[in-house]
Amino acid sequence: MAKKKGYGFKQGKFTPQNKDKYKGSYPIIFRSSWEYKAFMYLDRNPKVLSWGSESVVVKYRDPSRGNSVHRYFLDLVFSIKKGDNIETYLVEIKPHKETQVPKKGRKSEKTYLTECATYIRNSAKWKAAAKYAKKRGWKFCVWDEFALNIKT
Repeated sequence: MAKKKGYGFKQGKFTPQNKDKYKGSYPIIFRSSWEYKAFMYLDRNPKVLSWGSESVVVKYRDPSRGNSVHRYFLDLVFSIKKGDNIETYLVEIKPHKETQVPKKGRKSEKTYLTECATYIRNSAKWKAAAKYAKKRGWKFCVWDEFALNIKT
């Protein structure tokens, strides 16, 4: 059962129908309705061979925090059958606005600076994840509300 946690944020435990496909630790926690939707897709898609949540950790340097080293837990890793090939993906789920360079607009200076730091941090994470994926012959992508078919 999902719990509301501030601003409509939902969190809960996911129970897969196809337990043999899930490669990760239990309980499987979804931190948003978007993650829940992605879990359902991966669990129920017959072309998905295996998947895991927060089971891949990548080290990255965060320029927004003095270039210190941190650990990045990717939202998803999954392998999918595409024709005769098997492709593996690392996925981060984020709102589209967090994938774009922040614009000053009418927001406060504090809000703008926070958005800039978030964008810089996410960019560093995604660069490290893409490098990690490429080294293994995998692909990295960010799923937003458009990729999840939540917003058109």
